Amino acid sequence: MGFPSWLVPYQPLVPLESLVTEINSIYHSFDAAKYEAEHAEIRLLWPELWVEMMHQLPQRDCWRVLDFGCGTGFEAEQLLHALGSSIDFLAAYDPSQEMLAQAKIRLRNNSKVIFSDSLDNVSAHGPYNLLITNSVLHHLADIDKTIFNLQTFLSDDAYWLSGNEPSSRFYKNADCIQLFEKYAAYRKRTKWLQPARYMAKIRSVFGMNSLSATARKAVERGLFAMRPSDTAIARLVDFHVHHLSDDVNAGRGLDLVKMQSAFSPHWSLRWHKAYSYLGAFSELGAPQQWRDKASLLKAHFPEDGANFCAVWLRSLPSAALGNSE
Repeated sequence: MGFPSWLVPYQPLVPLESLVTEINSIYHSFDAAKYEAEHAEIRLLWPELWVEMMHQLPQRDCWRVLDFGCGTGFEAEQLLHALGSSIDFLAAYDPSQEMLAQAKIRLRNNSKVIFSDSLDNVSAHGPYNLLITNSVLHHLADIDKTIFNLQTFLSDDAYWLSGNEPSSRFYKNADCIQLFEKYAAYRKRTKWLQPARYMAKIRSVFGMNSLSATARKAVERGLFAMRPSDTAIARLVDFHVHHLSDDVNAGRGLDLVKMQSAFSPHWSLRWHKAYSYLGAFSELGAPQQWRDKASLLKAHFPEDGANFCAVWLRSLPSAALGNSE
């Protein structure tokens, strides 16, 4: 996997897949404590979406859950609340010790949960019949390989709930792009009317934000010969998320059709939902006039939101099915 052109000037010293993994680990170590404060959608949008996803699951007396990339414990909390006694065991895995610390606070005193930053420890408690991820796939350099490797931890009839991932369909829709660009221009005109923007600029200038801190640490760890820009770090952290105008042509975002093809015959898509019609900007904090425009787009293009969630079912290849008879 070669380096993209925007990364080359900083002279990366490790392979791209390792670089994405390491940068994500460093960044989330700095961002863990403030992650939920920075993402209002965690309390205002995601719970409703996870209720819809959980409604797609069949009735089972015993769910053994693998939460891959558990972060601050949001999705684990949703399942423990909704599925209750039917959850036998939940393994919360995250490579970030700092994120795990936040999850432990959120899920404290729940005897059904174990926490680990090691997949080897997680595998010892399998197989799991329910995999959950939330806002995880777009941080991975190689999504297909990661999901394929996780299959060794799962039962043959496992379900997978995948929440909040960026969709490439939004950036291929001219009407969506037009509204996105108009809203981006509006935000640019009005950004200095918001006090929070001044503070963000001050933190950036003095290197006090998580991106700048990550850039410094990356050089210290020997990941780059030259200190990368905050923008480069942001693109490595959110590896499959739209950041700049040329990203549309670069294929940023995930394509559900391509994912179905890549995951076949091991997974089948059972349900999905698209949402967010202001692109990389959250609708939650947008003025009403812009939310109204986004609602019109959603009515006309229900498949083309900037984000999506999905429910998958593990399916065995036909050859394996034949051998089992």
